[in-house]
Amino acid sequence: MFDKIKAVIQVKEELDKVKEKLDIQSQSVDELSVKIAEMQHGVEDFIDKQKQIINEQKRIISEFQKDKLTLAEHVDDLKQELYNFKMLKSQMQSQILEKFDTELQNQLLKHKEELKIDVGNYQHIKSQINESVTHLASLNIQIAELKKIVSHISQEDFEFTKVMNKIAQYEQEKQELRERLDKAERVAARMIRS
Repeated sequence: MFDKIKAVIQVKEELDKVKEKLDIQSQSVDELSVKIAEMQHGVEDFIDKQKQIINEQKRIISEFQKDKLTLAEHVDDLKQELYNFKMLKSQMQSQILEKFDTELQNQLLKHKEELKIDVGNYQHIKSQINESVTHLASLNIQIAELKKIVSHISQEDFEFTKVMNKIAQYEQEKQELRERLDKAERVAARMIRS
């Protein structure tokens, strides 16, 4: 009987151990259930986020397609505008070159006529200067000859005052010719500079 009690105690101890293991296992199962529920909730959140991401991607792709079509239209418009601009630029360059060429021809003709007039004036002034120089040289020769003659004439043969008046007259003519010569040279110099 004692063996039976001992066996019952042993069975009870074994049952307590099994019960304890079952409690641990039950607790582990509860913890696992909680973790599975959390994981399932996490998976559901993940799936929701994935759906949101996919929807957002679809929306972005749709907008991109629209933008792509709009951009293609704008690119075509831009190409047309660029072509029109190049054509206009080419036409304007031709017109500007033609206008510049015409204006240049007109200016050259105008300056050519002015140069002809200036050359004629210069030739005229040059001939006047040459005439004045020749006349001045002639007067210098005459004055030198007169001085030579005066130096050889005695006071009895010639009146000194008449000679001096004549010399003064020649000197005055010489001075006038020099002034005319200077004036002509200044005019010629101004014409050459302009």
